[in-house]
Amino acid sequence: MGFFTENMILIMFLPLWTSLILLAEKIFDIVYNRKTTVILTLVSTFIGIIFSVMLLNKTVTTPDSVYENIIYNLETGFFSIPLGTRTDKYSAVFLTVYMIISFLIQLFSYSRLKHKIFFTKYYLYCNLLNFSVAGVFLSPGFVQFLGFTVLCGFITYLISENDTEPGSTTATDRLFQSSQPQKFGILNTLSDSFLLFCILITSCALIQNTHDNAI
Repeated sequence: MGFFTENMILIMFLPLWTSLILLAEKIFDIVYNRKTTVILTLVSTFIGIIFSVMLLNKTVTTPDSVYENIIYNLETGFFSIPLGTRTDKYSAVFLTVYMIISFLIQLFSYSRLKHKIFFTKYYLYCNLLNFSVAGVFLSPGFVQFLGFTVLCGFITYLISENDTEPGSTTATDRLFQSSQPQKFGILNTLSDSFLLFCILITSCALIQNTHDNAI
């Protein structure tokens, strides 16, 4: 059981590695069979489910247990920003539920999207979304949490923006083919990024003020 708590960062990096493999198709003109694309994605998500269930079992059977793996502490001069993973029973529950839902969506999307132009791009974004959502649930600090939240919003916009066919006559597809979703996605990402910047500046100012008062 200790293997899963010590290596829970794999929940984040497995979908990231899978997305890089799929990205190689676009960069190096490698042609993957579409079944290979979906199998890679499903295997990555299924491993995430296994890790999430094991973490859930560990945190539920051990009351008030918290497992933290800090990879790096980013020193800013005012405070340190922990980068890594942290889980308790609540984050384990949310992560398990998300991974199961993500697996089912990826599985049932295959029959609907297997003839679409954006098939590989869709599964690439699904893997990136798994990476960012896992980053949200496993964040050891607020800064990493907010950073992954911004990334989640941007990737969700990319998925919705690409889930359309040129010339489609449905109301939903006409909406996404307009400029409104692009404007909304860009505005949402900029506003979230600005919020993160303001929080960092405010934190630095408060810590500096506390330090000056102590002197």
